[in-house]
Amino acid sequence: MIYPQGKSSGVITSSAAINSAPGRVLGVMILAGADAASVQIKDGGSSGTAVTVAISVGAGNFDYVSFNNGIQCSTSIYATITGTTPDVVVIYED
Repeated sequence: MIYPQGKSSGVITSSAAINSAPGRVLGVMILAGADAASVQIKDGGSSGTAVTVAISVGAGNFDYVSFNNGIQCSTSIYATITGTTPDVVVIYED
């Protein structure tokens, strides 16, 4: 598997702003903790427009989703995360 080049959010464990400026999401990694977890990327903050479906994994499972051409967020990049202590990393470029 080839991982895209770009910036990383670092590991986040709860919903958070990833970038406060426009950007392109290249990929998302998620590792569930004690229960199922999900992450959804939004453009424009926590109440913004969803630009991905919820990427879900079962307890203790891992997934990585890459977006070949990236997903453009014209305002900002925000990750809505559910689950107990999941680890999420968002790869993006400005």
